[in-house]
Amino acid sequence: MTSPCTMFHIARNALCHGLARGSPRLRPYCRGAHRLVYGEHGVPEEVITLEEFDAPDNVSRTDSVLVRWMMAPVNPADINAIQGKYAILPDSLPSVPGGEGAGVAVRVGDSVSGISEGDWVVPATNMPGTWSTHVELPATDLLKVDANMSVQSAATLFINPATAYLMLKNFVDLGAGDVVVQNGANGATGRAVIQIAKKLGAATVNVVRDRHLIAELKAELEELGADHVLTEEELR
Repeated sequence: MTSPCTMFHIARNALCHGLARGSPRLRPYCRGAHRLVYGEHGVPEEVITLEEFDAPDNVSRTDSVLVRWMMAPVNPADINAIQGKYAILPDSLPSVPGGEGAGVAVRVGDSVSGISEGDWVVPATNMPGTWSTHVELPATDLLKVDANMSVQSAATLFINPATAYLMLKNFVDLGAGDVVVQNGANGATGRAVIQIAKKLGAATVNVVRDRHLIAELKAELEELGADHVLTEEELR
């Protein structure tokens, strides 16, 4: 599945190739392992700092996995956690934000089964700190995923597609011949609804706000499997 998201490595590249040109103090952070850290709750751009650290060469426990994160999206829950407004907050500060991501297992503890070095993994726990290049996690906090999917799809697999599936199968068990009407259809969850509903044989009526390049947006959603895409004005 595909969904639009802002990726951590893009932010890092912007810092390294843009801001660092005019700010020598940022240049050291463009080498080696790095992470975003906040030491207090507040406005993200005011409390987050980028820091370099020494990535471990191996795992410290036999039941853990050293992950190199390839991509990590920025979700509303991440922002809320940084602000101190989310239901799940870190036990202590400073903390590394990030609840979703796609990574590669670079080192695996001797007692770990089901995950091998080189496997792609995604988080199976809340807020594991994916806004970092490397992190060591218990193997039970990770899920192995198919490396044939796109990195973007893997990095956004944990929250929005799962939300869409639960709405379509658990909240109401939809199937072939049913019709789903949704607003905000161009969001990440909405796009997942379109694709999952298509697989289930259900039709979708998708409502979006009118905007510049609306024809291109409609075509994009239809390519994902949307049966009908309407603006709020067209729906009225």
